[in-house]
Amino acid sequence: MATSGKRRKAKRVARAKKGVKKQRKIVKETPPDAGPVSLAEAKALAQAKHPKLAVRPVRESVAPPTSPAAVGTERERLEKQRRDEFTRRKREYKATMEIMKKRGARRPRPKKEAKPRGEEAAPETESFVPLQIFAEGDSWFDYPVPFFGGGIIPRLENRLGVPILNLAKAGDEVRYVLGVEERIILTEQLTNGCPAGGPWDVLLFSGGGNDVVDNPMALWIRDWDPALPPIDLINKPRYQTALALVRLRGDKS
Repeated sequence: MATSGKRRKAKRVARAKKGVKKQRKIVKETPPDAGPVSLAEAKALAQAKHPKLAVRPVRESVAPPTSPAAVGTERERLEKQRRDEFTRRKREYKATMEIMKKRGARRPRPKKEAKPRGEEAAPETESFVPLQIFAEGDSWFDYPVPFFGGGIIPRLENRLGVPILNLAKAGDEVRYVLGVEERIILTEQLTNGCPAGGPWDVLLFSGGGNDVVDNPMALWIRDWDPALPPIDLINKPRYQTALALVRLRGDKS
């Protein structure tokens, strides 16, 4: 019985220590009351001001549609889910960027970077004007977290220390990204400029991969022949035609 009591006490002490460490971490990450802020601090302030920004929609598990009408209903549901996600991203970006523009942006601190001998550390108040960056494209910009560290866009945000309005969608082909509906969204962003005010400084675009991989691969990949080197298993004329179609779609934009 005594041993059992000691174990329970040890568990309570361990939980208490864990809670203290967690509390210290929260205090450490609390944004300052004034002055420049980092990207993480600006996001924390934006979420504190607009709690709904911290809420992510839960994707429901839906049974596969079993009729044409059900297929149509499911497509409408997925399209609404996509529009709602883009609306959320715009609100979150605007709230974060407005804070960084108002208070100043602080550059991210390099991890374990040694200070050159004789050089003083940069003051905490040193700030910069954040670049306003807009991204559109396919899965290169929209890898689901936590795969690959969140993909290219989150990594760029962390490296640059600024938020990026990312309206990319995994699986999109160039013909969809530059199609009528998404072209309207792209034109609207480029015409109206940044939601936080002013023009965009940088436009990032990723596309073309989904146009030649997956099902289209059956058109330009030859049947396996162990006698041939891998390069000869590619039907080069067909592959070049597939790439030409991607370039044509881009040129027409």
